[in-house]
Amino acid sequence: MICALGETTGPPALKYMQKKMLADPVGRQILDEKPLLNTQTIDVNYLGSLPEGTFGKAYWDFLSVNGFSPDARRPVNFIDDSELMYVMLRYRQCHDLVHTLLGMPPNMLGEVAVKWFEAIQTGLPLCITAALFGPIRLGPKHREKYVKIYLPWALRSGYNSKFLMNVYFEKHWEQDLQQLRSDLNVEPAPVPLIKTGKNLKTK
Repeated sequence: MICALGETTGPPALKYMQKKMLADPVGRQILDEKPLLNTQTIDVNYLGSLPEGTFGKAYWDFLSVNGFSPDARRPVNFIDDSELMYVMLRYRQCHDLVHTLLGMPPNMLGEVAVKWFEAIQTGLPLCITAALFGPIRLGPKHREKYVKIYLPWALRSGYNSKFLMNVYFEKHWEQDLQQLRSDLNVEPAPVPLIKTGKNLKTK
């Protein structure tokens, strides 16, 4: 139902995203080639073998620690235009890559922060709605961090970063994560992440 809502309310924002992609050489290449992010196109074991500090290794860590798979993103069913359908699918399939790039865990605080970043970048109504109403579910400790630290950061980073739909992420697996962030003008999460058991948490 959430996916269906996102698709039925998304076309105006998707056209905006499409326009920005067409205006960028890499964005145009992505629209021409329409790469997919799933276990048939990504060698997950190869990503796990990459050196620490690379973007591909960081993505593998994110998937492994959280028990996620690139195959988890649902197909698009309620958009008629084939290219807009792909733009929506690309957005969905890149979501965990955005988490990795920003350095945010998939807990409620992390999801809200990433949704604000995505809302600024894409204008998708579903992102805006999730960003506005998601904080209601935050506990007192995370709500304070959200207001003082993560909301200002997410807004600033969303505005200042390169439009991430124009990033051919699959060509950057071997790149140093910090260098990639610098190249894309992405400001990483202001509070480092720490590993506790199988979960990633903010300090």
